[in-house]
Amino acid sequence: MESHLVNQIHKFTDYYRKNGFLWVCRHIITNLLHFNKLYVFETEIDKNHQIVKAEIPIHIRFLTKSDDDIDRLTKFWPPEHYAPPFSTPEMINTLIKQRLAAGDEYLIAEHNGDIIHMSWMGFYNAHMFEPYEKPRGLKPGEAIGHSAYCDENYRGNHIMSAVRSNMLDILHEKQYEKLVSYVDPNNAAAIAINKRFNGKVSIKLYLLKILGFGIHFSSRRVH
Repeated sequence: MESHLVNQIHKFTDYYRKNGFLWVCRHIITNLLHFNKLYVFETEIDKNHQIVKAEIPIHIRFLTKSDDDIDRLTKFWPPEHYAPPFSTPEMINTLIKQRLAAGDEYLIAEHNGDIIHMSWMGFYNAHMFEPYEKPRGLKPGEAIGHSAYCDENYRGNHIMSAVRSNMLDILHEKQYEKLVSYVDPNNAAAIAINKRFNGKVSIKLYLLKILGFGIHFSSRRVH
């Protein structure tokens, strides 16, 4: 507990040094009190899963660690999703590099050379999704799916389903047995995708944050 608090303090002071006092004030105001809820879907990985193709030509591949790829994803990244409030492009760029360095892998879908979809995967002892993953735990043979986003202009073309289908192929080839997806209960599209591939809600997670620090985390298993 003490080491966790020390780490949080270090992160906060680094944030202050890098972004200045005004950004820290915005961070405090935004995170004064924050409550979050997530559904945890569990999907058994089977080679006979549903195969889905997008209705427009797309190229699905892993994001590389090249500056060009990271810069392109930074420009695509929706500022209101999956990043701290008031994040700058520089902060998002750093976040992407940190996730890749931690072992996360990122599937992107491109159309005419433009990134139009992103979806993260994390693995046992190699990911940055610890604040949410910790209560449930992650076993060898399990992978995490999170932070998926599709450009609004391309929705309705089965792109998210095509990427999920591709993701399950990759995980099956690597002999993973289960995909654990963390989904906002208000994200109807993500819920529909998980159900389409026979995902079942196993846990509802609740996170309370005060001033950006996780104070209470509880979970309830769904029967």
